[in-house]
Amino acid sequence: MSVLPSTQGHAAFRNNLLQKLQQTILKLVRCPTLGYLDPPHSPRDRRPRLDIAFGVNAERWLIATVRDLLTHKELMHQEPVVRLL
Repeated sequence: MSVLPSTQGHAAFRNNLLQKLQQTILKLVRCPTLGYLDPPHSPRDRRPRLDIAFGVNAERWLIATVRDLLTHKELMHQEPVVRLL
């Protein structure tokens, strides 16, 4: 009795696994940018600068809301980031 799959069995297993991965991988639809922080954030400042909240909308999009903690401005509001399959 063989513990390792045969060459054909291994290839079929690999192809099946690749198909499943392709179906479940989240595809990045667009890359939202925040723009520039004004004033810029100093790398020496260890305090958090952004508050980021994530959610999922009715159309199965991962959405993000981003708020600048220094200026109290909302940089993004429920902006779609990635489509969930």
